[in-house]
Amino acid sequence: MKKDGFQVSVIIPVNNAELFVKRAIQSVAIFEEVSEIILVDDVSTDQSAEIIKSMQAEDARIILLSTGKVKPSGSATARNMGCRIAQSPFIAFLDVDDFYLPNRFQSTSKIFSVSNQIEAVIEPIKTKKNHFVISGSLAPKGLTAYELLLDFLRFNNRGPHLNGLTVKKEVLQHLKFDEELFYAQDTLFFIQLFLSFRVRGSHDSRPVASYVIHGENSIFKSRERRKVAPVLAKKILGEIRSDQPYAIRFYLFKRSLISQCSSRSRFRLCRYLCYLKHAFYISIRFPLLFPYTLTRSFIFDGGKP
Repeated sequence: MKKDGFQVSVIIPVNNAELFVKRAIQSVAIFEEVSEIILVDDVSTDQSAEIIKSMQAEDARIILLSTGKVKPSGSATARNMGCRIAQSPFIAFLDVDDFYLPNRFQSTSKIFSVSNQIEAVIEPIKTKKNHFVISGSLAPKGLTAYELLLDFLRFNNRGPHLNGLTVKKEVLQHLKFDEELFYAQDTLFFIQLFLSFRVRGSHDSRPVASYVIHGENSIFKSRERRKVAPVLAKKILGEIRSDQPYAIRFYLFKRSLISQCSSRSRFRLCRYLCYLKHAFYISIRFPLLFPYTLTRSFIFDGGKP
């Protein structure tokens, strides 16, 4: 254990990741701050579980769980299960095909020690493809939850990323990953985290983890994204509250609108009509929000989030 008492459980969802899981575990195991490495297998059909079991013999901190499902249920289910059994006061996350960098927790405990009021810390990561950095750091701009949320809603591709998040366990007793969202549950999670909890961004611009881009990344699974988009759109819309600053309400509405319009299926007309019903109720509460968002999104911003 670290002298300052900082202990963290790292949760890693696993699904058919035999090519990556060993590297992910090794990148976590080097840290003395890590008291548990919780891997949750989501119906893998390859050798992922066997690799994890072989590594358990060398490191007692490694814990292997199973979702117990018949079909893969998604990383939200796996992360929620890991959060329920985690024993450390802090929890961090890692995607199984990514890895931590040697400075992962170097600044984290210092930020939490600044104030007992801080409930989560977000730090930058970098993206890699074929061992070369391709787009620099995913570094959220801002230090407060308000600044981080605005940055996230305006520029989704800049971050944040779960690989760079460390959160107090008590927060995750109130905030769960939405298991209805097979894809993009982290988007809704971050919105809810920034809206309801005291989050602090890092002054340190050095990335703490690598997000590895390859052919099996969920971002390339357009069919799954299109299925989830209308569900995500309505959930984001439901986060709009009257006590929020106008800028937050505006960008929540805009992100919701973009998500809805990106969904494609033979039922999309019905989905649009259902979405517009919810948008109408929001427009009654905030009359200028809907027309202003439409105008800016599709004329000035070209429909981009």
